[in-house]
Amino acid sequence: MLFRSALPEAFRVLLDGPEDRRIVEARELEGVDESTARERLERSNAIRQTYWKRLYNRDWKDQAMFDMYLDTTVIPAEAAADVIAAAATAFWDAKG
Repeated sequence: MLFRSALPEAFRVLLDGPEDRRIVEARELEGVDESTARERLERSNAIRQTYWKRLYNRDWKDQAMFDMYLDTTVIPAEAAADVIAAAATAFWDAKG
């Protein structure tokens, strides 16, 4: 698989969540209205989809492409970072 062979040592994490909660989160973090947050989310998703389709011929939300998936709309950023760090360390330790 081209995706895995490009950086075989990489620990790949998909940070995502339901769109409605991502919009609420964006509004709070960026101080924008719902329309702006939704537009930015749709644009970001379209860019990701185009990138993944062109480079890997895969859907960017295909969880099989990742070592970990986190719904960051329900896990605070600091806790998510701790979980990712612990999982990545275990991943690399297992690789020897």
